Amino acid sequence: MDALDTVVDPLRDFAKDSVRLVKRCHKPDRKEFSKVAIRTAIGFVVMGFVGFFVKLIFILSTTSSSAPLRLFRVHPLRNTIPWSNSDVL
Repeated sequence: MDALDTVVDPLRDFAKDSVRLVKRCHKPDRKEFSKVAIRTAIGFVVMGFVGFFVKLIFILSTTSSSAPLRLFRVHPLRNTIPWSNSDVL
């Protein structure tokens, strides 16, 4: 019976803690929800700008200073952009 208690007691404690947590939770009101939504949107925008500037710095650092800045690299054998479709043009 002692071995069974060592398995059941942690599960029982977890169930009690879970029920207590669910009882304390509440649905956010409109003001609280809008605050969270605005802060999340600001976070997305900030992370987007960070990613953009990291990519821009990477592009600028990998291009040679004597060559012009080329954002679209041309395929050396075909003299075209790799993903372009010449049939469309």
